[in-house]
Amino acid sequence: MTASGAAVLLDLVKTLRRIAIGISFLSGAVLALLLALPLLLNLFLEVRDAREFVGREIQSVLGRAVELDGEIRFRLYSLSPGIEIAGVRVANASWGANTDMVFSDGLDVDLHLLPLITRQELDFSRITLRGADIFLEPDARGTGNWEFPALRDTTRPESKP
Repeated sequence: MTASGAAVLLDLVKTLRRIAIGISFLSGAVLALLLALPLLLNLFLEVRDAREFVGREIQSVLGRAVELDGEIRFRLYSLSPGIEIAGVRVANASWGANTDMVFSDGLDVDLHLLPLITRQELDFSRITLRGADIFLEPDARGTGNWEFPALRDTTRPESKP
């Protein structure tokens, strides 16, 4: 090999090394962005709007007033993403002795990731109430305040013609 051939080969190796270093830095930056994305979403997501949305959704399912008084945190770094809500209250039936049927220090909800991604469906893997006071009572006819007519109507099987 001649001296000029060796110099060309040396230049080629240096160029390939620079390209490899550039690709490594770019890969690291992309990985860092992907890891930081859930944290950034958590920081910039309007928690007040999320609180109102989640409260409305729970209220529409139960058919009772729901108040979310505390902080909301989203857990996005997991194969089972979730949400933690502090200070949850669910109104009692209109005939109930207490104003609230449920008062809880917090509510933790975990979701299955695959149905959320593939079908945009919420499939709960776990729902946990922390520090909950739950007041259960029947009315004069024996109907419990734990019976939610709005919930019952949405889970009733459809009749086939």
